[in-house]
Amino acid sequence: MGAAILSTRYGRLLPISIGVIISILSMTILLDDFNAFQFLVAACVFNFTFNFILPYLMACVAAVDMTGKLIILTSVSSSAGLATGPALAALIQEAMNFDMVIIIGISLTALSFLLVFKLALNKASPER
Repeated sequence: MGAAILSTRYGRLLPISIGVIISILSMTILLDDFNAFQFLVAACVFNFTFNFILPYLMACVAAVDMTGKLIILTSVSSSAGLATGPALAALIQEAMNFDMVIIIGISLTALSFLLVFKLALNKASPER
């Protein structure tokens, strides 16, 4: 709802940037020792920002996808990540520790922001 209400009033880069920063901050709560309440807060905040950012990310893809074929893959890739992410995190946690899972999550979130940065700068295209 937040993305629908804000729309492109502030462009795409600002909401994505704020969402990524808040996501990273929510992940840092889980570094070192944390309790059930901190986990609940971190998980809820992360889930909110993920769902807030997703429409903006899909809009970035749709803005450059003239054929409409790439936007279809966004749902598939998101679902694949949601399906394989926990399994990969479990492997990393088993081989190293939970902090390493969080550090990798923060790193990949920052990397994904860098990858989408230029797309997020593009102005919203008029309705086709």
